[in-house]
Amino acid sequence: METAARLLDYVGGALVLPQTVLVEADAFPWLSREGQVVDTTEQPPAEVARTIANRLG
Repeated sequence: METAARLLDYVGGALVLPQTVLVEADAFPWLSREGQVVDTTEQPPAEVARTIANRLG
């Protein structure tokens, strides 16, 4: 997780991770402070992809 955070700081952009990774790596509090968390729990995969694409512009 730390490597992903450093890479994101360097290049910018979006970091997409399953919530299980965030919880297991205790990264959710950090991500909530540093970024925008989008809950896609109830969305089908195609809608999640559209949501991410729309937010990236």
